[in-house]
Amino acid sequence: MLPSKRSDSQPAFRRAVQALMRQYGPQGWWPRIVVERGTFIVKHHPGPKRSWLSKTSDLQAFEVAVGAILTQNTAWNNVEKALVNLAQKKLFSAGNIIEAEDSEIAACVKPAGYYKQKTKKLKALAEFAEDLGGLTKLKNYKSARSKLLSVWGIGPETADTILLYGLNIPIFVVDAYTRRFLASLSGLMEWKDASYDNVQFFCSKALNGGADLFQEAHAVMVRWGKDQGR
Repeated sequence: MLPSKRSDSQPAFRRAVQALMRQYGPQGWWPRIVVERGTFIVKHHPGPKRSWLSKTSDLQAFEVAVGAILTQNTAWNNVEKALVNLAQKKLFSAGNIIEAEDSEIAACVKPAGYYKQKTKKLKALAEFAEDLGGLTKLKNYKSARSKLLSVWGIGPETADTILLYGLNIPIFVVDAYTRRFLASLSGLMEWKDASYDNVQFFCSKALNGGADLFQEAHAVMVRWGKDQGR
């Protein structure tokens, strides 16, 4: 069951998210690897024209998937270091990751923590993407989420991140910041322990939007959480 049954809870959540979006402006998520002056860096692309998000490609989707796995149980600044390492070693394609030695991948992702496990997860992701013929093929399946969840190391939050940011599929991503925002807004700490599916259903129905809205809503709640020092 959802923590709040008040009839006005969804409109209140929607208004609060809209207020955050006005306060913070476009966040331009998902951050991506770019080359500036011959150097790899991770950069957000804020602004209304985010073609790098709306025009999905296998390379883009795979890059998002790699980042989604690396960000498990660690801070994003650690992920950025690992992403740059992978880019420098040209390990941003499924084929290259499959061919690479585990030790080489592990050395790249070490800044993100749990590097042995994450190396295995990246290998599993790469094999899945290669067998599929590219992650963009998932857009042809109604069972895209189930297919991702069948990959070792991919849970609901990671799968939904790949679908939303990598493939531009409108599915809401729930994380700890989402729960904290809901708990703060409603005064009900039960949101922190509510099931992933219930929180996702509530947010999706309240916002009732497409991929662009879900991307920005998720991003501004993360920004809010970081500003709160949580």
